[in-house]
Amino acid sequence: MTIQTCCGSIMSDDPNVNESDAPYITRHCYDTDDWSLPECSKHCCGSPDATCFPTYQGGYCAKDGFYYKYKKRPGSAQKERFAMSRNAFLSETPYQTGVRQEPDWPTTNWYNEARYRDMRRKVIGDLKNESMNTRILREKGRRINPLSSVVIPEIQFSDGFIGLGIILAILLFAICVYSFVMYLKPKVHKHHKKH
Repeated sequence: MTIQTCCGSIMSDDPNVNESDAPYITRHCYDTDDWSLPECSKHCCGSPDATCFPTYQGGYCAKDGFYYKYKKRPGSAQKERFAMSRNAFLSETPYQTGVRQEPDWPTTNWYNEARYRDMRRKVIGDLKNESMNTRILREKGRRINPLSSVVIPEIQFSDGFIGLGIILAILLFAICVYSFVMYLKPKVHKHHKKH
């Protein structure tokens, strides 16, 4: 069989391409489930002007700055075109078509790339969740307060306890004043005796 270029610039001899199903890495680029290996470049992104980007999540299409996928709705027999947000297509992991050499340890470029992609995907997901939570709260008409989850316990005192506290405060103040006067008194007497 002749080796040909399939949808997403994947070669027909790629290990992820088989005769029975559309390749996992480009399955969302095909606008139909009618797929065969000899015609693997047909039905790609629904248009010859569109480009398929293979990813580990199933790929996506791009045309004129518009990003989309083909998927089936639950209970539907036909694939439909679904638009993708910028965050959605940025969070997909590109498929590496060549043989990737993992570096010898302790070189960490490959490891850092993978960590960066994972962290980026997580941050984008967290930002989407935060945005969604804010929108939901706004739609419910509730005021968003970042400290709303902080619980400050209320302490209630009885009137007798408050009265006792006031008496102790006055008594403490009187002792402080008395101590201060007694501290100054010997110095005043010494000063008068010298003159």
